[in-house]
Amino acid sequence: MNKIVIIVFALAGIAAGQLSPAQASLPDGLYGWTRNRDVSGNIDFVSINETTGQATFMFNMAVPSGSQGRDLTYDPTNGHFYGNLFTGGDGLFVDIDPLAQSMTTHTYTGFPRAGFEGVEYLQGNGIVLSGGDATGAFNVLYVVDHSGVMQQASQLLTGIIDQDHLGANSLGGDLHVLDTNDPTNGFKINRWNDPFGLTPTLTGVYNGSTLGPVDLAINPFAPASSGFYSSGLSRLLRYNINVNQVVVGNYNYSEIWGIAWTPEPSSLSLMLLAGLTLLR
Repeated sequence: MNKIVIIVFALAGIAAGQLSPAQASLPDGLYGWTRNRDVSGNIDFVSINETTGQATFMFNMAVPSGSQGRDLTYDPTNGHFYGNLFTGGDGLFVDIDPLAQSMTTHTYTGFPRAGFEGVEYLQGNGIVLSGGDATGAFNVLYVVDHSGVMQQASQLLTGIIDQDHLGANSLGGDLHVLDTNDPTNGFKINRWNDPFGLTPTLTGVYNGSTLGPVDLAINPFAPASSGFYSSGLSRLLRYNINVNQVVVGNYNYSEIWGIAWTPEPSSLSLMLLAGLTLLR
């Protein structure tokens, strides 16, 4: 028994040792970035109160003229945020280090055509983009490395969904897709099970009123019925799945497009311990 306890705590320590300083400096919660540049050519990175919707400035980043901050995600493997900077063409893949308060941009490489919408970290795969195939249909998911180079593709069923924005439980789970166009044979939020496997399956999760959602984030510690959030540009939205979409509150800030949830390191360690204890 003592050996098992030692092994459990040793594994938890290893997992904690893999956490970056950036992860250690950020509490779990919602973060986001503004859509448009200010007069100085910057966009802001903010924290968002999930109870009130209030956004708070953290730091800003200079971006090229004519670009906009779009979807955003958090990668727990290195404690960085990744997003799509829309430029009217291919756009730029963005790597944000919240500890250094810096941003690095990369060009997308290895894709059949321009244009990307959703950006999301999916455990077991990495950073996933939703985009189009060579014909122009937006029915492909791509995995990219941290420099925006395509590593893997998954051709999905044509015409089922316009994959505008992506969201995933960053501690593991299926990939969720927010479809703001709401096709007649789809839902506002859909879930892809095993999207890069041999037989990915699509399930409707939520269908209801829309208040202009533009990105999706999931709290991995909340119940599935209340852990879905979306940015409504001027306000934070939450989904009571199969019931309705509610306004959490106004940002009281300039327009925020991309939002992402970051888990707290201590929570990750506790979940690892619980899993290993159950296994024992």
